[in-house]
Order: sequence, then structure tokens, then C-alpha cells
Amino acid sequence: MISQLKLLTGRFRLTNEQDVLESIIKAATAKIDDDKSFESEGATYSTFVTYLSNLNKPAGPANKTMTYNVCFTRMRGKWLFESVTINHS
Repeated sequence: MISQLKLLTGRFRLTNEQDVLESIIKAATAKIDDDKSFESEGATYSTFVTYLSNLNKPAGPANKTMTYNVCFTRMRGKWLFESVTINHS
């Protein structure tokens, strides 16, 4: 139930954003290193996921870059989503 509340909180944070929380979590999960130091119970991992608002335009004032900081915690051998924050560039 707690993990569902964390997902709901993440969805509320992304209400006005184009990117869907699940795709952001999937992109962040793909960045988790296979380093064994991250496999201990209770370990935390934080990574940034960056998207351009329009992939067909170059980065610039008309095409803002959205950066999301995604945090995870390792529980029972799995990475569980903790939170997402938005950094507007």
C-alpha cells in the first residue's frame, strides 16, 4: 500500500508534465548499475532522467529540457520507487 501511495504522489507531481511516471521510472531503472554494492538491503539509488519537450527540435528556449531526479530503495531483492522531483531547465 505504501508503494502505491508513493506512485500516486509521483503522478500528482507530474500532473502538468508530458512525460508519464511509468516511462520515467523505466528509464531510471535501466540506469541502475549492476555493481554489487547496490544489492544490499536498504540501499538507495538516485539518478537523473532527461527529456526534451519536442524531440524533433534542438535544445533551446523553444524546446525546454525536463530533468527528473528519480529515487529508489532496495527491498527484498527489488528496486522500489521512492520519489521523483522535477528540475526545469
